[in-house]
Amino acid sequence: MKPFMKTVAAPAVLAMLTLAGTGCVTQNEADAWRNKYRSAEETVLDLRAQLEEKDGELALLRGRTNPNAAMADQIAALEAERDALQQSLNDAQAALRNAAGSPLPAVLTSELEQLAAQNPDLMTFDPDTGMIRFRSDVTFALGSATVSDDAQGLLRQLAGVLNSPAASGYEVRIVGHTDNVPVRNATNVRKYEDNWGLSAFRAIGVMRVLDRAGVPASRMSVAGYGQHQPVAANGPRGSEANRRVELYLVPSSGGAAAPQPDAAPGAVVPMDNPEEPEAPAMFK
Repeated sequence: MKPFMKTVAAPAVLAMLTLAGTGCVTQNEADAWRNKYRSAEETVLDLRAQLEEKDGELALLRGRTNPNAAMADQIAALEAERDALQQSLNDAQAALRNAAGSPLPAVLTSELEQLAAQNPDLMTFDPDTGMIRFRSDVTFALGSATVSDDAQGLLRQLAGVLNSPAASGYEVRIVGHTDNVPVRNATNVRKYEDNWGLSAFRAIGVMRVLDRAGVPASRMSVAGYGQHQPVAANGPRGSEANRRVELYLVPSSGGAAAPQPDAAPGAVVPMDNPEEPEAPAMFK
C-alpha cells in the first residue's frame, strides 16, 4: 500500500521563489525545480517500496516456527539490508527537502511570521523553508478529522493571507501526518481504516475550512503520509511532533491556455474541463 494520493501532493516541495525580491521565476527555472523535485520524489517512493518489501520478508522469517542457525543468519542479513535501505531513504528524504527552494517573498513571510507569533500553540512557520505547520493534538480531537473551533478561526485568518496579492501566485499543498500508533477504535477504523486514511482526512479537513474561507479549490491539493514521514523518534505513545498537518506554497503551474477576453493582460487561465460522456446509471 502506498501513501495516499502520493502523486497529487508532496510533503517537502516548497517554493521556487523570488529572484531579487520580484516574486518571479523564468519557465526554464521553474521546469528545472520541478524536474529536481520529481527525481527526488521518485527516489523516495522507490526506496519506501523496497523497505516495505524487506519488512515483509523479515516478518515472514520471524514468524516461522523452529528457527535454526541458517534462518538466524538470513534474518541478520535481511536486517542489515533493511538498515541500509532505511539510511538511503533518510538521505533521499533529505534530498527531497533540499529540492524545496528558497524563502517566500518578504511581505508574505512577514504576514505568516506574525500569524504564527500570535498563535504559538496552534501554528509554527519556518521562514527558511516557507512551511506552515499545525499541531494535530490541538487542531483535532483524538482520533478525529474534524478541525477544532480554535483552529478553524486561525485557518480563516490564514485564508486571508493566502488570498492576499503576495500569495496569489502560489498553490497550497496540504499534507497530513500521524505518529506510529495505529488506529484501533472500531469507529475510526471504519472511517479511516489506518493512519494513512486518518492523515489524509485531516488534510482534507483543513482544506475544507480554507475552501469555506474563500481560498479557491483550484489552488489546493491534499496528501496523507500516515506515519511514514516522521520528524522525531516515536515513543510508546508516538510523538506529538509527528502528529501534524503541513502546508506548502508552490508557484502555480499555469497551462498554455490562452487568456479569456475578460482576463487581465498576461494572466494564465486554466483550460476548461473536457466534457465527459454521460455514465450509465449503474455506475453512479
